[in-house]
Amino acid sequence: MPWIEKIATQQQNDLTIKTMLAAARAGKLSDDLRRQIEPPQLDANSGRVHRGWVLLQQGSAERAQEAFAQVLAEDPDNFGAHNGMGFALLHAGKHAEARRHFEKCQALAPNSIGVMHGLALCLKAADEVDEAISLWTKILDMYPGPNAGTGGLVDVYLERGEDAKAIPLLEQLVEAQPSNAVLAQRLKGARDRVADAAR
Repeated sequence: MPWIEKIATQQQNDLTIKTMLAAARAGKLSDDLRRQIEPPQLDANSGRVHRGWVLLQQGSAERAQEAFAQVLAEDPDNFGAHNGMGFALLHAGKHAEARRHFEKCQALAPNSIGVMHGLALCLKAADEVDEAISLWTKILDMYPGPNAGTGGLVDVYLERGEDAKAIPLLEQLVEAQPSNAVLAQRLKGARDRVADAAR
């Protein structure tokens, strides 16, 4: 309780933090919230998987792929390595290859928000946009509040010119990140286009 209260004073608009604070005050953790905040189980390859993620975050997608491939050679069902490989391949623009890794992850952990988002990005790249929308919508149904699903849907709706659908999602993102000028500009643009169309 004292730690989440300290975090909540600094991140007042973060809906996940608000949910965590409410759960702490109620003394009850829902299954949905547990899935969001519970750390992954560690295994013998966790250090090497972590190294792959560090390389990916440093912008070295090719070296990250090598790190994840080493883990998968020894442990073909390693969730973390498949997930990391999926995102490393996405960064390299190899959407079809990435998709296979995300599908493997989904079989291992069907409700992982990161996996669903990665798979949705692959579907969108393959012009299976309705299927991507379905996955991002599923994320929002399972984990309400601004998250990867929100951003994915905003991008698709704006690309399709469906500003009215994007606006409530953009409002959530702007509320959660009030200092983000890019989000504020995207929201203003969508509102202006809807207003112009109504004239």
